[in-house]
Parts: sequence; structure tokens; C-alpha cells
Amino acid sequence: MKIYYGETEVSLTADQETELGSATVGAFKQPANNVTLLKFTAVVAKGVVDSTTGKKLKDRVKSEQVVVNAAVKTKVGIGVFKTKIGMLPVNVNCGDVSLKQLNDGKTSPTCSFNTLRW
Repeated sequence: MKIYYGETEVSLTADQETELGSATVGAFKQPANNVTLLKFTAVVAKGVVDSTTGKKLKDRVKSEQVVVNAAVKTKVGIGVFKTKIGMLPVNVNCGDVSLKQLNDGKTSPTCSFNTLRW
């Protein structure tokens, strides 16, 4: 069994208020018995942050207290033998963990997963 992913859109925010950027990853296939890691560079086009928000964000990043949230939108299908079955829309939202907690490796982000608007 293989898993097929459509184009994947990822957007990042800091402390649920500051847009850190977004990226798109092209469609790909995940082979059976495989874990796939996506790497991307998030880009902000013409983003403006006022000086107060910028200083707050800089201080929170430096102290590792910033909370980064990720929103992922894609489509997922399954391949069995030579048959590809469906491409369902999938939304995943992860966050609620500070950079320090992530770097310590003891806490994983809280993620919500939905498909078909459930």
C-alpha cells in the first residue's frame, strides 16, 4: 500500500498573531513502510511588522518562549497494487508548544486533524 499526497500548503504563525510565512510542497508518493519528512522554507511576501510586535517577537524567539503554529492543507489518497483510490482533502493544525519545549524534546505539539470538514 502506498500513500499519495497532493500539493501541500504549509503556513506558520508565531504566538497566533504574526505571520511567519508559507510554502508549497509539490505532490509526492510515500512508499509502504516508510516515514516521510517534509522540509521547506517559509516565505513572507511584503510582510510588515510594527516595531513593538517585532521587538516582542525577537525577545520571545531569543528566550525560546515563542509559540509557533503550523497549518497544513493537502489531499491524501491510497494506492493498492496498481489502483489509486481517492484524494480526500486533509487539514492539520499543530501548535500550543513553545520553542523551548520543542527543543527540549519532551513535549510534542498538539495537533488537530480533519477531513471532509469533520
